[in-house]
Amino acid sequence: MIELAQSRPGQKLENGSHPSLEINLLGTYSNAGFGAATLFTLGQHIRQGDYLLKNPEMTFMMIDGRQHADGYEFVVATPCRFINEAVDVFEDSIEFQNDSDGMAINELDLHRKHIAFAENWLEKLEGQGFLDPF
Repeated sequence: MIELAQSRPGQKLENGSHPSLEINLLGTYSNAGFGAATLFTLGQHIRQGDYLLKNPEMTFMMIDGRQHADGYEFVVATPCRFINEAVDVFEDSIEFQNDSDGMAINELDLHRKHIAFAENWLEKLEGQGFLDPF
């Protein structure tokens, strides 16, 4: 999934009756405190009337510290934003300032909540077959 986010931004994965999964590369943030961070979103969308709503969408910050192509133990990804438009939830748990100021965790409890949700959601996506190619 890391390579997919980096090499094919805007990728949409379809899997039967499940809502599609979109992967979008947002860019690179150069002063994340531990090196350059790649920001990307994973999102599923539902149709409500005439609107397509993010349900959910998460933004992740990824630090890739690999020295070799297969050194995934040196890749760290953590959620920094959660959106669920169906219930009007927009939460930032990590705030990015300008390049000289770095970043900060807004609320540690909210960040922990985002991590727990991301872990459960990724397990669900794996169960739906979205992560099989990875």
